[in-house]
Amino acid sequence: NRGEVVCLDTKGFHDGEDDGPAKGGWQRLFSTPTTLRVSLNRRVFPRQLREAFTEAGITLPRSLWVNREVGDSTWSLWHRVQKNRIFLYQLRYEDKQIRVFEPRAESKNDKCLFAVDDELIPKLKAGKLDDSLREAFDKRGYKLPRQPELAWNEKQQAWLFSVAGGEARRRYRLVESKLGGKLNVYFELTLLDKDEADVVWKLDMIGQLGVFPHNMSNCSMITAGEMLLVCTSNGVDTTHKVIPAPEAPSFMALDRRTGKVLWTDNSPGKNILHAQWGSPSYAVFDGQAQVIFPGGDGWVYSFDPRGDGKGGSKLLWKFDGNPKTSKWELEGRGTRNSIIAFPAIYDGLVYIVMGQDPSHGEGEGRLWCIDPTKRTDGSDISYELAIDLDKNVIPPRRDQAADPAKGERGVPNPNSAVVWHYSIFDQDGDGEIKFEEVFHRSMGIPVIKDDILYTADFAGLFHCLNARTGKVYWTYDLLASCWGSPLLVDGKVYIADEDGDVAVFRHSADPKVAMKEIILKDGKIEWGPIEVSNMGASIRMTPIVANNVLYIATRNMLYAIEAEKKVKAKP
Repeated sequence: NRGEVVCLDTKGFHDGEDDGPAKGGWQRLFSTPTTLRVSLNRRVFPRQLREAFTEAGITLPRSLWVNREVGDSTWSLWHRVQKNRIFLYQLRYEDKQIRVFEPRAESKNDKCLFAVDDELIPKLKAGKLDDSLREAFDKRGYKLPRQPELAWNEKQQAWLFSVAGGEARRRYRLVESKLGGKLNVYFELTLLDKDEADVVWKLDMIGQLGVFPHNMSNCSMITAGEMLLVCTSNGVDTTHKVIPAPEAPSFMALDRRTGKVLWTDNSPGKNILHAQWGSPSYAVFDGQAQVIFPGGDGWVYSFDPRGDGKGGSKLLWKFDGNPKTSKWELEGRGTRNSIIAFPAIYDGLVYIVMGQDPSHGEGEGRLWCIDPTKRTDGSDISYELAIDLDKNVIPPRRDQAADPAKGERGVPNPNSAVVWHYSIFDQDGDGEIKFEEVFHRSMGIPVIKDDILYTADFAGLFHCLNARTGKVYWTYDLLASCWGSPLLVDGKVYIADEDGDVAVFRHSADPKVAMKEIILKDGKIEWGPIEVSNMGASIRMTPIVANNVLYIATRNMLYAIEAEKKVKAKP
């Protein structure tokens, strides 16, 4: 959530080694407000104030309410007894102190019961560690002497001190937040910190590369040889209309051992719709290695993983997953989509699912199957090209590639690599398109075996198609939105939904084999999953199997499920 790529040693410090070029390193221990006012304005009663009341001989009840009265300088302290609220004390900020008064106090001439210094920073500048800070250390198991020697480090812009203890001296660093109002406390890692991670290297995509991630949702990274391939989540600001860093990388390749940036690419640029959360895929097609990135502009980009040798990317092909007249509108009201699912690869073909942030709801979606070997010279292999009235090709645009009101339109692309695509299909041939005959927005990755493809969408439809032709075999309405992807294992397909149901189907293109017959009370026959189990809370992930154990994470629980072991009867 900090926009960082981090490489850790899986053995931590348990191997007795501090790996990576940067030895030791600083680990954040805790953060604390630099003023009592910060806590009071958040309606939190600081422990330091409670202890000051105790020192003044005043015992306070355990439960207290802080009410902000005037700006950020006056507060009232309340206690509730059954349904009655009792006004206990008045707190005022005066002369860099929090002064405490009786509840009836109204003027500056009222007698102050006692006062507490408000700010930590002046004390640190005087070389003193505040009592509340020392107690915060103690609470976390780090014993400090009564008054350690603080030293200001100009280069680090921090106060440093060290404490002897155990097998080595422990070093600490206190840093005031650049935005003010908060003090961050760090300690230096050593081989003695067995419960802390051994950081081999770290890349700050925000600080070092200027990335502006939206929602701080990053991708799953993949490796290809010695390379690590990463999507940065560069996106819009809180207005959802402005891209603050269009020149920042959207995709990049790193040396997985050192974290060195090998190449970057910002192709989506000013056309990013929301953000870029899709994960990359990697494969070798006809001898050409390809790393395939889903872009936040609704395009898919394939690059030579070696880059151009100068720190830039080498484009092999690009593909627009949206119809040229589709339109982007905020909160999912339009028909233009981005890509959140990573490109699936099966037997030399690439499968692309179009979707949006799930909070945008259901909408028109598409599933594309393309041939990645069609062109490898940087060409546009989209289904269509956008042209104007003079039949000139229009460069990509963010909101709408071709505006029909201006006479612009989409025309077939002679270089198209599309094998097939799926959006609607009149499965029963009655000339009408029903809900079950539409593929909606999705971020689930298709799962394919034996040329049979399974995928689910936000509308809760589970689709089964021929992976080579796009022919629809069957669909089933799960009656709840699906965020994850199917799991195919042991001849069965598992799919989870937001109602917390895990539905199980047999692996088959024949719906009467994949599902079981269900006889309703009125005698009618329906077909449905061979098993449905409810896990008690929403599921937004893909079920996982490892070592014959099925793992399912709900909104608040993680389950590990294994087959019941059969016990042989004794003779």
